[in-house]
Order: sequence, then structure tokens, then C-alpha cells
Amino acid sequence: MFSSLPSHTGKYQVGTLDLEVPISELSSPALPPRGCTVPTIKTRIFYPCRYPEKRSKPVYWVPEPQWECLEAFAAFLGASNRLSKAIAYSSYFIRSTTLPVFGNAPLLSPPTTNRKWPVLVFSHGLGGSRNTYTQICGSLASHGAIVAAPEHRDGSGPITLIGDKDGNQTRLPFQRIPYKMTPENFDARATQLRIRLWELGAVHDLLLKLNSGKTLSNFSTEDDKSDVAATLTSFKSKLNVQDPGSITWGGHSFGAASIIQFIKSTYYEAPPSALTQGFKPLYRPVRDSPLVKQITPSSPVVILDLWSFPLLDPKAARLNEQPLPAYQAPRPDGSTILAVLSEAFFKWNQNLIATKEAIRPPSSAPKGTKLPYLFFAEKSAHLSQSDFGVLFPWVTRVFLKTQDPVRIMKLNTRAILEVLRKAGIEVGETSDVDMEVPGAKSGVRKGKQGEKGSTEAFEDRDILSGEEGRIKGWVRLDLEKETHEGEGEDKGADESAKPVDRELDGDV
Repeated sequence: MFSSLPSHTGKYQVGTLDLEVPISELSSPALPPRGCTVPTIKTRIFYPCRYPEKRSKPVYWVPEPQWECLEAFAAFLGASNRLSKAIAYSSYFIRSTTLPVFGNAPLLSPPTTNRKWPVLVFSHGLGGSRNTYTQICGSLASHGAIVAAPEHRDGSGPITLIGDKDGNQTRLPFQRIPYKMTPENFDARATQLRIRLWELGAVHDLLLKLNSGKTLSNFSTEDDKSDVAATLTSFKSKLNVQDPGSITWGGHSFGAASIIQFIKSTYYEAPPSALTQGFKPLYRPVRDSPLVKQITPSSPVVILDLWSFPLLDPKAARLNEQPLPAYQAPRPDGSTILAVLSEAFFKWNQNLIATKEAIRPPSSAPKGTKLPYLFFAEKSAHLSQSDFGVLFPWVTRVFLKTQDPVRIMKLNTRAILEVLRKAGIEVGETSDVDMEVPGAKSGVRKGKQGEKGSTEAFEDRDILSGEEGRIKGWVRLDLEKETHEGEGEDKGADESAKPVDRELDGDV
């Protein structure tokens, strides 16, 4: 357990901003879903920063109000109301855990060829929030990327607070939806997806506004508003969000499903004939919007432990029949797609089949089409790709039989960075420690953190090679057949199970 989460190992210091921006100040590319009345978009941004001139206050993993957030999370896991309160008030360790970042530090000037930082948007899973994936988002930022981690207001998180200009906060609690595959449950998940996809589109416009230097209101109560406003000015013209295909889209679990449906819904326009036949799109951005121009076949996609339940909705069949845009003409290429599975999801047969189906090229793809990268990490659990594995290593070790959660997180980060490099996106070098170079002690490969990094070509040859035994416990899977012991062995489990519960209940 940590008083601070482990330091990031890239060459840059990491800054963070907590933003809650009124929808009225954004140009959303689509109308809000029916019944969605949330007036703001909330997101945490991680970025390479300059060392701040004045000491910044700690950024805590559990946001304020801490008691209420912890109580809600305990209830999400199934604790009674009385037990939830006891957990919240006795959890000094987790309340005092800080992030290895600088709050409101100014953005570092990018050393990239185009003088702009690459950008990634990351969608959280069930029970998640903008603070649930700080390790992987912060690590990517330490290697030279700006990462936006929105907090979805769809009822999938334990609790979310909605602020206003006067500092008042409204609570939006967790919405408990059964996990059995019934029309009612599919409809409930589709309602959540519509909110999530609309939020992702609004986050894209927020990034455009930050890059343009537009002044935005911020209802977040975490930091001094004047400090945040000053920091935001350093973002002007420093984000690579204008070039088509430049933004990377990623997510974990329900967030991974959200990203797949977001990418497809934006890229493929629903034909009028489908609409007249009763097809209800999850998301319909205006076709001449910047978002539609942004998502192209070259857009990198990162899928961590996809929870496929939302993709199995019969009403979404028309969308699910479409391949990811990477496989569109003139040069179909799946190498911009990365999917990583925990060992638990590697064994979950029906989910494994659905994951392969979601990322594979269509049967019409020409021979020689580059395939997506699909890996699983041995001795890992569904929680290993979030901060929970790092925060509670003894829980995952004892109950889920995992090992070395920090290493699992680093393997995920290495793979993401290398996919970005292969897509022509300039990110920093992976450190010798993360590369597991014998005798390496420093977390930094060259130079000191905070200094401009080298733009010389760097390649992490091992992480995507797929050569058996090249990296311990890191295994590449075949899209067409089962090639490793234990792959898909859990054939009795179905999609009705909640991902984390399946593990904690011993189903996986």
C-alpha cells in the first residue's frame, strides 16, 4: 500500500487539471440523449509539465467529499449502508493516498516535430471515475502525451457530483442494472452508452477549445480557479487535435465497449433506410463536425479488457456488423488497434470470442492486411489495468491470484506507446527500468525529467513482437484459433456476469 501511488517512469514530470465545464460553453457535435439533463462535462487531464514555481498542494486519489465517495464505492461493491459508512471512516490509508503529479502546473513546451503534444482520450469502466486510471494515464503523460479521462455521468460510477457556478453540488448515484441478457437490460445499457458517447464527443470539443485558447468556466472545486485559468493558457496551440486521425481513443471494460461504439457511430453514418426501419443510433454527430473529420481509419484505438455485454445488444446489430474504421479502403491496416486482456478475460470464452470479433478484419479484407495486436498478461486480473490493482495488491494477490500489479501496468503502457510510435505519433522513449534492462536503476532512459526529450527514433522491439518468451508473462494471441493453454477455458460463464464480480465470486 502507498501513501502516494508509484512515480511515473517517463522522462517528463506530470501535471494534472480537474475540469468541469458547462455544456453551454461547448459545441457538442450531437444533441444530448433523451432524458440526459447533466449540464456539465467533467474530466481530469494529465500532461507533461514544467516544474511549478510555487509548491502545489497534494492531489488526492479520492476526490472531495472523500467520506461520501468512499461510502458510495463500498456500497457499489455490495456493502450494507452501515458497513459502507464504517469502511469510509476507517480508511485513512486510501483517503491519504496522493497522485505523483503536480496540480495546475504549466504545460511543458512540446519538443515534437509539429510542436504539439499527442492527445489520448480514455473512457472508464463500471465503478470507475476520472481518478480510477491515474497510473496508466499519468504514465502516458510522462512519456509525452496529453490524456483526458472523462467522468461519465451515466450512472455507471459509484457516485458523481455535478457542480454549478455557485459551488453547489448535486449527487448522481450508481444505477444498478442487472447483468442478465434481457431486452430490458440491453435497453438500460444502451441508455448509458448514449450518454457516454455524447460525453466523449463533448470532450473532443473541450480539447479543441483548450487548443484554441478559449476561456472556459470551471465548476470543479478541487483547485483555485485563478490558478487553473492561468494554467489553461499554456495549452493554447499545443495539442495535436486538428489533424485527422491524430487523437488516440482508449478505454477499459465498459469504457472499451464505449470507445468501440463511439468510433463506429462517428465514422459510419446510419443510412436513411435504416432510420425508417426503426434503427436507433447510439450517437449521431453532425456529419460536417470536426469530430467526424477527426476519426479516420488511421485513428489509434486501445481496448483494455473489453466487456462485450453492451456489444451483444440485438438492436445494435447493424452497428456491430461494421468493422472498426481501420479496415476501410484504400489501405486496410489493423496495426493501429491494440487489445490487452487480463488472464481472467483471456479465460472467459464468450467474452474472448466477442473481443476477437470486435477487432478482427472483415472477411472482405485483402490478403496481407495487417492484423491488430491482441495480448494477455499472465497472473493479471480485470482490476490490474486500473489503479485498484496497485492500491490493493494484497487483495488481488490473495483473492484473484495476481502478481506484480505495477509491472502489469507498465506492460500495458509499453504496448500502448509502441502502437502510437508505429502509427507515426511522437512519444518519449520507454525507460530502461520499464524495458527491464538488466541492472537498470533509473526510471528515466535519457536526460532528466522535465527536460525536452529527444525526437530521435526509438523502438521497443520486444513488446509487440509476439515472440514467445521474449517478455515474461506477456503473450500474443491468435485471432482465429486458441493457441495457448487455458485460452477460453471458462466456457460455462456467460455475458450475464459483471466483470469484477465474476472474479471475486470465483467464477473465473
